[in-house]
Amino acid sequence: MPAAGTYNGPPKGKYGSGQNSMSSDLCMATGLDGKPCMKKKAYKNVPYCDECFKKGDPSIAVVPHPRFGKMCVAKRELPKKYYFALFGDLTLGKDMPDDDKEWGFETQEGNFVNPTKFSGSQAQFCQCPGPNEKVTVNFANPHLYTDFKDMKKNPYGSFLFNTTCVVPKNHQLCMMYAENAKAANEFFEERGLTRCDVWTKDYPTITKQGVKVPEGLMIYPHKGHETYANSTFKAKGDENQMKKSMAGSSGNAMTNKTQASKGSTKAKKNSKKVMKN
Repeated sequence: MPAAGTYNGPPKGKYGSGQNSMSSDLCMATGLDGKPCMKKKAYKNVPYCDECFKKGDPSIAVVPHPRFGKMCVAKRELPKKYYFALFGDLTLGKDMPDDDKEWGFETQEGNFVNPTKFSGSQAQFCQCPGPNEKVTVNFANPHLYTDFKDMKKNPYGSFLFNTTCVVPKNHQLCMMYAENAKAANEFFEERGLTRCDVWTKDYPTITKQGVKVPEGLMIYPHKGHETYANSTFKAKGDENQMKKSMAGSSGNAMTNKTQASKGSTKAKKNSKKVMKN
């Protein structure tokens, strides 16, 4: 018997966050009370029950972003290393529609997990952090769960992510769209866009130390762009309107404690090659 006070790790089949693990037969999602869903997984390589597969993790929400399409936010305070999965159809590289490639996640072999048909695959809506914001979501280890040799029996696969820090309620869950900030900038520039900060008053991001919110954020693209990065706002005349909408908003109390943000475009993920675990 272990000595009193000895920590022996989470119970078998669970993560330190209290969630059922990927190796468990049970759903990984949690309720707003933090308790794990105890229903059985619906599919081998997707960590969700049938209901959470269709509707998403109740602790996470997908909501409209005022400038950049949609965003993924925490519906309650999420602990560091809170796990959630991007899942979708297993699709061979030769069969992947071009329009879906920016949303899909590409394996080292050039095949894809395509989430575009699944609104419950919430991770596809994570924004990419701007230059003044921190990353709050990264690949878990291991992160790839696929079986391309048995696609008929197991047609779905997952990329597993976890939070890099505590994410406060109503804050955005954000992942970098490439290996680093430089590569993410190139990803946007190739599309004629500028990587901007994705903070909003209602759904803030966690900013880098010393950044004043919102005046210190890069809400607008570089001079010369006709439209904002990933945005429906026009570059001329909207500045005053947006500044008005942000007037009186408070800064982020968690700025020095956590990280967050992930900017995205109308299409969503860069089809980034990732190492297979």
